[in-house]
Amino acid sequence: MVVLELENDLTEEQQELCVLVEDAQQGDRVAFGQLVERYERSVYATAMRRLGNDAEAQELVQEVFVQALRKIDQLREPLRFGGWLRSITPRMAINRAARSRAAISADREVLEATVELGGSITAEHGVGMLRRHDLTLQLDASTIGAMRALKRAWDPKGLLNPGKIWA
Repeated sequence: MVVLELENDLTEEQQELCVLVEDAQQGDRVAFGQLVERYERSVYATAMRRLGNDAEAQELVQEVFVQALRKIDQLREPLRFGGWLRSITPRMAINRAARSRAAISADREVLEATVELGGSITAEHGVGMLRRHDLTLQLDASTIGAMRALKRAWDPKGLLNPGKIWA
């Protein structure tokens, strides 16, 4: 059989990859988890290059692996798993970026109406980087500066609510 002949020519790492993919195709979640561990950094790097935002890139990584889990049975050549992920990631990043732009542009009107009616645009855990420009709808520059200074004082290493302007 061709597969058996090829297996003799494969490195140990390639053989291990084939086993993990085939096991994942049979429903083995542990095997799929090991594939995630192997490839999540490269998927994240691609997502970050495409989206330019850490939080968005992290969410995309999750979406890519969920999609991969759903479609893994369609992968015919286990050795191509990495390339398969590299083809999925940019497409999903393009789709996510397009959805985000549409949502952000439509949200501006909602935020303006919220402020006009006396509401707040800030969430319980702060404002995300994508919404940072909308702060000026409700707050003046000195208030925004003071809030940023407080966050830096409370959280000098930026560990609390990363990706948010303030906690």
